[in-house]
Amino acid sequence: MVSGGHHSLALTADGSIYGFGDAECGKIGVIAEKDENRENEKMKLDLVGAKYATDVFAAKHSSYYINTDG
Repeated sequence: MVSGGHHSLALTADGSIYGFGDAECGKIGVIAEKDENRENEKMKLDLVGAKYATDVFAAKHSSYYINTDG
C-alpha cells in the first residue's frame, strides 16, 4: 500500500490496484454517500484500470505503476 497527498493505492497479489481517497483530488475514490459536511463523505475502494501490476508509487497529486512488461 502507498499513499499520496489525498489518496492511497493498494496492490493485490493478482496484480490489481485499488484506490481510495478524496474524490475531489484525482477522482480515484468514488463517493458512496455524500453528507452536507464534506468531512463526513464516505469513500469506497475503486478498482483502477491497471493490469498485471508489480509495483505502485504515489506522489502528492499523481500515481504510477509498473506492470509485468516494465
